[in-house]
Amino acid sequence: MQRWFLGFVMAVAVGFADASVQATVISVNYSSTDTATQILPTETAGFIPQTNWNNLISGTTASGILDDLGNSTALSVTFSGQDFLNSASTTSADQKLFNFQKFNASPEVSISNIPYAKYDLYYYVQDSFNPGGIEFEAIITAGAFSETYFFNTEVLPFIDTGYVITTNTVDTLADPFANTVFVSGLTSPTLTIDSGRIPPSVFHGGAVGFQIVQVPTEVPEPGTLALLGIGLGGLALARRRKKAA
Repeated sequence: MQRWFLGFVMAVAVGFADASVQATVISVNYSSTDTATQILPTETAGFIPQTNWNNLISGTTASGILDDLGNSTALSVTFSGQDFLNSASTTSADQKLFNFQKFNASPEVSISNIPYAKYDLYYYVQDSFNPGGIEFEAIITAGAFSETYFFNTEVLPFIDTGYVITTNTVDTLADPFANTVFVSGLTSPTLTIDSGRIPPSVFHGGAVGFQIVQVPTEVPEPGTLALLGIGLGGLALARRRKKAA
């Protein structure tokens, strides 16, 4: 019985040590019937490079959104406001992501039924109405969480800048340039995004897309599990020797 118990404990420890949790990603591109704004399922785009992007066409609400593995999810999303086709080049899928935007609504993006217990958000934004650049803010609200991010959206072709991340929550006279707002560790199944120039009453908009990245469930370190197995195994052997004595 003791040998069986020891073998079982070690097998469980090894099994957990080999286990891993694969994070999935949901990627949504605000697009139009113009194929220059649509990311094909086989194309890779995003700060977290992924295929199987969802193209949400001109202001509609979409559900059954796919994740990066091509599986349908319960997530539902609505982009609100007016449409604007940017003039950027579309030689890559990443450039397509920044080639169509939503503006003049509050909030621009509403997301519900997020299927992850914990996740990170990458919100992609661009202002194509002001080639000189202007201060922008993005208000991210997810349940009890609400934060305002400040940045500058000077219009430069994506090919010149690539993805520029901001986590800045302090409004200054020289907010950093960015086209991607990053928020980590969100847990609410609902989320809204309201972005626009400062003050926001002047102009709401700039929304071009987003990615929701699952934060995997933590798995104990292999070393910790091995020590657990050895400790329980040692306990079983000690009990066996005590009975024998």
